[in-house]
This record gives sequence, structure tokens and C-alpha cells, in this order.
Amino acid sequence: MILTHLYLRGVLSSIKEHGQPPPGSQPLKFDTLYSQDTMAQFFKCLWKQNIVYWRSPPYNAMRIFFTIICALIFGTVFWDIGTKRYAFVIISFAIRKSILSMKTEAKVFMITMSLNVLQGNNT
Repeated sequence: MILTHLYLRGVLSSIKEHGQPPPGSQPLKFDTLYSQDTMAQFFKCLWKQNIVYWRSPPYNAMRIFFTIICALIFGTVFWDIGTKRYAFVIISFAIRKSILSMKTEAKVFMITMSLNVLQGNNT
């Protein structure tokens, strides 16, 4: 509770101190009277993101380096598993397709047999 009051007192004093512009400063000026269109705003944001993102090349280099290392590790660990899993998927789809065709044939057979029984044809 005491920390909250101290923090709030510091924030309020900071607002009072920095709430007014310093004496002799110029008012804010913008290039245009109205806001830019959507595409202009989008490209400005994209440009700023690009500047901030590439401002630290060592960080980006390490990130790309670790991404490549992780890709190589996962590639070597799971290299042979993919072909086995692919064969398993093909086999399971073939089994499902054959079961589906057998179900379809059974449905057709049952429908024709029930119609024959209803019509009195016992062949």
C-alpha cells in the first residue's frame, strides 16, 4: 500500500513537471494538415519496422545462425522417420478406401436385396 502511494506520488509529480512545454519551445508542426491515406501510413509503419528490425545486425545474425543449427539438428534426427510415416499414411488411406468401397457395395447389395424381397423376387 505504501509503495503504491509512493509510486503514484512520483507519477503525479512527473506529470506536473513534464506536462507543460519548456519556455521558449515551438509548438508541434506536422507536414500535412490531415492524416495520410491508409497506404501511406502502412508504408511508413513498414519502413519504421524495417529500420528498427535491422538496427541490431549481431542479434539478427545469431538468430539466423541458431535457426539454421536447429533446422540441421531436426533434419538429421527425423530424416528417416518421414519416409516411414509417409508409407504408413499411404497404406492407411488404401485400407480406408477399400473399406469404403466394401461398405458401398454392401449398401447397394442390401438395397437391391430388400427391394427384391419386397417385390417377391427371391433370386
